Amino acid sequence: EKLLENDMEPVLLAQRFLEVDNAFHRTLFEAAGRESVWEYIESLQYHYNRLRIYVNRADKDKLRKVYEQHCQIISAIERQDEEGAKVIYSRHLYEQMLLGASAVIEGHAYFKGLKK
Repeated sequence: EKLLENDMEPVLLAQRFLEVDNAFHRTLFEAAGRESVWEYIESLQYHYNRLRIYVNRADKDKLRKVYEQHCQIISAIERQDEEGAKVIYSRHLYEQMLLGASAVIEGHAYFKGLKK
């Protein structure tokens, strides 16, 4: 939450938020005993991370919504509401994928011909 109160440059904020977001998801996978799954996902995310920075670079409201979804996931886990956590997590992932797809369509020149 403190990160969102910061007045840093938008791309830097999006990059820092990405680091914190990835740490959050890694922690969830570790808690579930699925570290190897997260490591596999991480090995495939180079361009996806670039996309996430692009999508979030100028919109603190999007970052705040992601943060709030994380809080909802944690709250469901603390209540031991497995079904609620699954629903929130699924919605969280779906919304981020939808934002990413929209960004690729709108900013196709940014993504054209990218190689790792």
